[in-house]
Amino acid sequence: MDFPPAFTLQYHFNSMGALKPYVGVGAQYINFFDTGTGDNVLGAQKVSIDDAVGFTIQAGIDFSLTNGWYLNADVKKTWLDTTVTWHRNKALGGLNVVADADVDPVIVSVGLGYRFNLFGPRVPVTVAAAPLK
Repeated sequence: MDFPPAFTLQYHFNSMGALKPYVGVGAQYINFFDTGTGDNVLGAQKVSIDDAVGFTIQAGIDFSLTNGWYLNADVKKTWLDTTVTWHRNKALGGLNVVADADVDPVIVSVGLGYRFNLFGPRVPVTVAAAPLK
């Protein structure tokens, strides 16, 4: 299993009506945990994968529906390098095997969202001084 959050800075193109395309650049961090041994031919008793940070690019589009609702489609490409270790291999007399691995995922997502108008039009507030008596 892994935990792969991606952090990107985005630029949104806003002059296309209901369509709002964007591009982004940033980084992705992957934390690998609960890595099983699977059916490995080395007979490793444990497999570990080092956590990794990699460069990420992104492109997506939001399509406004109505009343704050929108559809979103997004694609991210990340380049990560990590190290995989097979520990205490029976086939090699208990030696460890270490290898570099490229983990270069393409992540595609589709979603439905809602935008809260937190910074939208403000209702003017009028404060009148109370007459002195």
